[in-house]
Amino acid sequence: MPRIEMMNWKPALRMTALGLVAFAAMGMANLAQTMKTLTGKSGTFSIEVAKDWINIDTNDPIFKESFEMMKQENPKLAQIMNQSQKGEYEIYAMDSADDPSDGYVSTLNLIIRESGGLTPAMLPAVKDQVLQSIPFKSGTAKAEISKTQFGETLTFFGIMEVQTMFGKIDIMAHGYLFVKEDQLYVLTFGSKSDEYKKNKPIFEKIFKSAKIKA
Repeated sequence: MPRIEMMNWKPALRMTALGLVAFAAMGMANLAQTMKTLTGKSGTFSIEVAKDWINIDTNDPIFKESFEMMKQENPKLAQIMNQSQKGEYEIYAMDSADDPSDGYVSTLNLIIRESGGLTPAMLPAVKDQVLQSIPFKSGTAKAEISKTQFGETLTFFGIMEVQTMFGKIDIMAHGYLFVKEDQLYVLTFGSKSDEYKKNKPIFEKIFKSAKIKA
């Protein structure tokens, strides 16, 4: 059975001092576009989002510096973040309607990798490995297999404690993992845990809108 390197997925990015600057600098430049469709860099994957979601340029030096700062502030997340840097984000977006005053806004990110031999039928067997590979708080993680528009899909949930410039905050990660045409897709949403009940149906609606061009 191929081993899935869960560091493929980056947990949702918090806003450090630099992160807030990045949000302001990149967000304001994009707000006027009020985009409703986000398309991955490869042009094959698209999702529908509310107009307040903004696409972030992950090659921007401010983003990269903020990313490095987060690793320093959150050593438990450093390993998974280091691995995520090995792959390009197809999509990285933030909800500009969120209040960032506590150091975090809702995010989504998509990573696409070669499946390495993983098939949809193998997802139940790797479910526990997925959860063990992400630094979730004890007792908060779960995963389930269901049928979606992409076939067999592993959905995972869990709370991570993240250090921001304002202190520690609990972030709920809500992700989807599936395999199509020998490609592994991981779409991950992040929400402040106390707002997750409100955000969950939004995340589910965004995922249901996702399409892959043939």
